[in-house]
Amino acid sequence: MKKREQGMIVVALMFLFGASGLAVSQGIPSQRHGGLVLKDLPIPKGARVIGLEVHLAAGAFDSLAEIPVGWHVVVDNDPSWQANFEAHASAGAEGLDESTVQNLWLEVIKNEVGDRKFIASGWVILTSNAEKERRIPLSSYNFDFVERYPRHRLHDPDAPGHWR
Repeated sequence: MKKREQGMIVVALMFLFGASGLAVSQGIPSQRHGGLVLKDLPIPKGARVIGLEVHLAAGAFDSLAEIPVGWHVVVDNDPSWQANFEAHASAGAEGLDESTVQNLWLEVIKNEVGDRKFIASGWVILTSNAEKERRIPLSSYNFDFVERYPRHRLHDPDAPGHWR
C-alpha cells in the first residue's frame, strides 16, 4: 500500500472517531422511563392533600393511573421537554391522606441531553379544614426516580425466564 493511501485511511479513521466523539460531547439523548414517587413530605397529622403540582425540566409524563374520583387533572407535555402536572380536588371531593400521596406513582420519561438535567419540582396543597389552605414547595429532594427497566431480564441471571 502506498504512503498516500495509508495517509488517507488514517485521516478517514480520525474523522470517523472524531465525529463520534463530537456526537457524544454534544449529548446524545438519554431517555429513561420510570416512575416518580414522592418522599419525605412534611404533612401534618390530620391534614389532607387537596392539590398537587409537579413541574419537570428535561422530562415528560408518560402515563397516569388511579386518578381519584372528583379530582381535576391537567398534564402539559411541551415538545421542549418542559412538562407540568396539576391535580386538584373539585368542590366536595375528598382530599388525600399521607399514605395515598406517598404511594402515588407518576410514569415519566427522563430526557437528559448535554448539560440539560432532569429536575422535578412543584407544590403540595394541604388543608386541615375546608377554609384554610397551605402550599408546601417541593424540590428534587422530595422525589425519587425509580427506573422502570433498570436491567433487561435476559441479562439478569436471577430473573425468571433467564436462559442459563
